[in-house]
Amino acid sequence: NFSAIAKLCLGIGLVIAAILYLMRNDFEFANPITLDRFVPTFGQSIVFIPALIYNFLGFESMSAAGSAMENPGRDVPRAALKNCLLVSGLYIVTVLAMLAIIPIGDISIIQGLVDCFRIGFGNSFVMNALVYGIGAVFVTVLFCQGMMWILTVCRVSAETALTGELPRIFAKTHKNGSPIGSLVIAGFVASAMTLVASSMSGSAEEMFWSIFSCTSFLLLIPYLLNFEAFLKLRRTDKTTVRPYIFPGPSWFAVLMVRIGEFIILATMFLFIWVPGTPFNFKQSMFVLVGIVLTLAAGELITRSCMAKYRKSTDRNDVDNWSADDIEAE
Repeated sequence: NFSAIAKLCLGIGLVIAAILYLMRNDFEFANPITLDRFVPTFGQSIVFIPALIYNFLGFESMSAAGSAMENPGRDVPRAALKNCLLVSGLYIVTVLAMLAIIPIGDISIIQGLVDCFRIGFGNSFVMNALVYGIGAVFVTVLFCQGMMWILTVCRVSAETALTGELPRIFAKTHKNGSPIGSLVIAGFVASAMTLVASSMSGSAEEMFWSIFSCTSFLLLIPYLLNFEAFLKLRRTDKTTVRPYIFPGPSWFAVLMVRIGEFIILATMFLFIWVPGTPFNFKQSMFVLVGIVLTLAAGELITRSCMAKYRKSTDRNDVDNWSADDIEAE
């Protein structure tokens, strides 16, 4: 809740910074705001397609908390639609504010937002203190957003552990219901990945893109599998009652899935190399090695856990796992 409110406040603050900047500069924008400037070229678009596709991922992950909702079949689609509309509106307003303050070639992916506040509010002592405060809020928002993302994924990991596909430690939960086992493990993995990426990168932006590309590539793989599972279940299992129903004829569902799969495969390729840009060997190797190691480790762990689970099923003691069993594991 704090993160959502703080984000809105940052957006409003960015608009105020743009207004102050324009008032000091006779309402002259740092970039020409004309329609033709907003028409993307193919070369520019293809560089940022992976980041744009990434923005569409994760809306479905709130389903992992469906058991905490009164009516997930109604609430999840409504929340996703409201979120799309709200976020789209915020992006349009805040991007226009940034374009009013900083020339597009000077906008930094890492610190562009703080630069806008610094330029917009000026260099007085009070304003500098305000900018530092805004920077602290921004970092806190990133932390909160990261916790929400990782908590969602860890809920899925915990459920997977309960079905025997991951070690039992992933299923360990805190007294408040949060998947503490998965969270701690994910924290160690993310920290190690950040240290490795930092040692292999020449700048903060390069490190960001290395981690972003690797984790996003891995994030896309389950979509391909789930899309195919969706089509198969829609065809072979029509009796199971499900909270989410795709409207329309079967051929339309197949068409949407195939379009989605093509976009995902194209995005995966662009995470490794963008045609027309220099090939970054170190970054590409970090991404490829990270993907191979993750998939290999996941396959080995899953196979081992499923073998243990089958033995437990044979002994009929799966449903009797206790907190002590999970702790021992």
